[in-house]
Amino acid sequence: MRENEFSIVGKTAVMIGFIWLSVAAAANVIQGNVPYPQAFAITLVGFVLFLCAKLSLLRQGRLVSFGPGLMSPAMKNIYRGGYWVMIVGAMATFSS
Repeated sequence: MRENEFSIVGKTAVMIGFIWLSVAAAANVIQGNVPYPQAFAITLVGFVLFLCAKLSLLRQGRLVSFGPGLMSPAMKNIYRGGYWVMIVGAMATFSS
C-alpha cells in the first residue's frame, strides 16, 4: 500500500461518517434548524478558493466553462479543494 492510500477500514469509516453527517444535515435543513451558523464561514472560505480558480479562466478569456478541465494543475487542485471545503462547511453548519 502506498503511503497516501487509505485502508478499506479507513475508507469505510470515512464513508459512514460522511453519510451520518449528511443525514443529520439534511434533517436539520428540512426542519429549518441551523445549529452552528458561525460554521458557515468555512463554506465562504471554500467559495473563495473556488472563485479564485474560476477567475484564472476568466483571465484567459474563457467566459463560460464547466469543471476544471481547462485549468492548470494547481488551479484544478484549488477548485476541487474549494468544493470540498464548501461541503465540509455546509455539513458543519447544519449537522448537530
